[in-house]
Amino acid sequence: AAAATPSSPSSCAAPGGVVQCEPVEDSLLEWDVAMSFPESSDLHRGLVELATSAGEATAAAGRLLLRARFPADFPATPPEVWVRRPRLVHRTAPVSFGGRLCCHLLSSAGWEPATPMTTVFQEVQRALLETGAEVDMAVPIIRSYLTPKLPPLERLRTDVYDTANSFTRKGIKVMSPETALPFLGDLERIQSTDKIALPIEYLEDICRRRALDTPAMFEVKTRLGRKRHCAVFDWVDGLPMEHAILPRWVMDDLCIEEWEQVQVRGVKLELVSFVKVQPHSADFYSAASAAGMDIKELLTQSLSCLSGLTEDTCVPIRIGDATYNMQVVELRPQGAVRIIDSDVEEHFEFQVDFEPAPDLHDEAALKARQDRLLADYRAQQERQESLRKAHEERRNDALRKRYAAALGRAKEAAGADDGAEGPIEVPLQLPDGSQITGKFREGASVAALAAMALATPWAEASLPLGVQLRERAPPRRLLTEGMLLDKAMHRSVVIVQQQVLDGGEDDELLQEVVGQDAASIVGASDAGAVRISEGPPPQPIPLMRNVSKLQRRTLEAFEAQAFMRAGVEPEEADRRARNGEVAPPPCFVRQNLPKNRPGGATRDQPRRPHLHRTVSQEQRRESQVEEVMNIVGLTRAEAEAALCEHDWQTERAINALFDSFQND
Repeated sequence: AAAATPSSPSSCAAPGGVVQCEPVEDSLLEWDVAMSFPESSDLHRGLVELATSAGEATAAAGRLLLRARFPADFPATPPEVWVRRPRLVHRTAPVSFGGRLCCHLLSSAGWEPATPMTTVFQEVQRALLETGAEVDMAVPIIRSYLTPKLPPLERLRTDVYDTANSFTRKGIKVMSPETALPFLGDLERIQSTDKIALPIEYLEDICRRRALDTPAMFEVKTRLGRKRHCAVFDWVDGLPMEHAILPRWVMDDLCIEEWEQVQVRGVKLELVSFVKVQPHSADFYSAASAAGMDIKELLTQSLSCLSGLTEDTCVPIRIGDATYNMQVVELRPQGAVRIIDSDVEEHFEFQVDFEPAPDLHDEAALKARQDRLLADYRAQQERQESLRKAHEERRNDALRKRYAAALGRAKEAAGADDGAEGPIEVPLQLPDGSQITGKFREGASVAALAAMALATPWAEASLPLGVQLRERAPPRRLLTEGMLLDKAMHRSVVIVQQQVLDGGEDDELLQEVVGQDAASIVGASDAGAVRISEGPPPQPIPLMRNVSKLQRRTLEAFEAQAFMRAGVEPEEADRRARNGEVAPPPCFVRQNLPKNRPGGATRDQPRRPHLHRTVSQEQRRESQVEEVMNIVGLTRAEAEAALCEHDWQTERAINALFDSFQND
């Protein structure tokens, strides 16, 4: 018994996936438990997905919150375990709609006083995983189960309700009217009630008593401890002993199958005075409104047709041709009551109240979630802006170091040829449209042109990694490292192109580049370009997308087109353009071509690849709607309206919604 005492909850990891366990308000008779599940399980993935869509803290993602309650005579009687949050899809797990977890270990028949709580939590985790429990993703706000009454176990304990007419039968096999149809005939009328049908032999046993307890009410108890209280529908002649018939919806609510064994006991119940129920779905409100019915009046009329009520069970409410389930949340004066009276002529009244459906949008909760998401969004934007500025600063530092090294090496290679004096005048056309002219001696190295270009205000502002030099006049020669200036280049304009090396945006590589003595490049990365470097080529610097890179790609595209016009295959043309090669000048030769080809034939055109549309517009828009719902916390209709207003631009719609929340 010492192993089962609830005396030492802790926050340490324990068997059964328990990651946190602490008393509720310093009471050792109630524990709040956080349980995790294997990452490969559907339940874990559902918990993480719901927490992510609801904007919950990542530390709580993947956890199911439970409440363990211990009766005063624990460990003689079993504890109760309730699921607190989030809600699970009803009937995908051994959990009632109210949240109570049902398993054999927690029933009176399966409980052993020496059972430790670690074993209880292991059994709870196993039951949830093996039954395929699913997280309720119906709404973007994580919903909790209603808090069970204190102490819940006392409300429905067997010794609270006296046995009536000395009637107790164990091991009774239950079947539905459909199963009993072949040998007992049509008993479909029982489906519209909450009552039980018993063999007529049991009536004979009860009638032998001198004083009968009326009205005759019975308690149906499953092997997992689930209970329901009702009256008898009929004493059926021909129904075998140890058998009973229950409506199919009652069997579903008790989570029992055909031929499953239950215990049936006669009980004495008080007359109902107060009922509080909770609709299973918000559809109930829409149906009641469409039918023009007052909800409390509708509930009172529907509940009056039943024979008994039990807390933490559900009852059907019929509106038109549809049926809506209602959870019994609270009853007075006891946890199980009767609605029928022994004097059927006597009229009695009872109060009816109800809790909102779990999938009904709570405006206060929705507003709180929107505020939290807005704060998270602002914090994320600030973090991104800070990271962007830091990245830009590191990038500029790397570019300045590369540029300074390139300028120094270019001046060193140029020597005394600084472009200030000489008979050969060479105009340089810079990428920004400006032009400068240098004067050089005959035989000076082409590197002197690169040094002059790198010393201009344009270079100081754009920080190029290197330059490419080529003549503007045909044949538009690319000036290479081994070339020298001669008289033929006098007043021949040289076009300066900025060189940008390909690279990613990896900050770690960028830090490495900043820490290195960057080598400089003047010219293209091929052997044909002017390279002022004695060692191996430097590693490419990681750059963000910029105008210079786009300009280089544009020039490559034009050069590839020139190669293709010269008869080069497209792939080979792209390769040559990327390598910095220059296409030969076009030869304009007039050809006498026939105006019309025989038979209207045309030159064979390359076949365009057939494009397969993998995602339809409807699918794409559905994905956009779900994204806005999850991020902003709106209803589907509100998300669609916001997207329509912003031409189905998701980012614009989300930003506009957050701005509107901020203004409100």
